[in-house]
Amino acid sequence: MNERTQEELRELANKYNGAVNEIKDLSDKLKIAEGKQEEIQQKGQAEKKELQHKIDEMEEKEQELQAKIEALQADNDFTNERLTALQGKLANPEIDLI
Repeated sequence: MNERTQEELRELANKYNGAVNEIKDLSDKLKIAEGKQEEIQQKGQAEKKELQHKIDEMEEKEQELQAKIEALQADNDFTNERLTALQGKLANPEIDLI
């Protein structure tokens, strides 16, 4: 009976050591996975920051272009008004004489 108990103790010790080793392996894998996750998060944050910077630049450029469009439209409207006035004078030259 003593021998059987010792055999059971050895089996339990082997199972315990196996479980301890498995826990160590899983802990190591978890640390590696957490490190990779942190790296991925940092890369994602850096990419997000870079993209936000590009968006800000593009929005600023859009505002500049919109202002140019408005200025060109105003200039075009003014030019069209002058052209219409000149066409009117050419169509009715007697109006200038009055």
